[in-house]
Amino acid sequence: MAGSFLLIGPQIVPIVATSFCLGIFFVFRKSFLSLVFFGYPITFGWVSAYIGFYELDDYINDSGFWVALGIGALGTILVFLGFWKTLFRREAN
Repeated sequence: MAGSFLLIGPQIVPIVATSFCLGIFFVFRKSFLSLVFFGYPITFGWVSAYIGFYELDDYINDSGFWVALGIGALGTILVFLGFWKTLFRREAN
């Protein structure tokens, strides 16, 4: 998720707080957009693995690299499913 690069720096605090608040709001609205807002901050795992790969020697053999990849993948799956369920749902007639 390219947007997870926005989470680098001090702006992470308002972005994550807003994302979780909107996620909770959409949970009560029973909308799948909640998956998008809960998954977005978790996609930062991709960025963490990317930065660690280029900054640390032999980071690919460390368990932290694989955990970061797993967390990033989980966030990406949540965002994908949230958008998929929201945009391609069947309308009740």
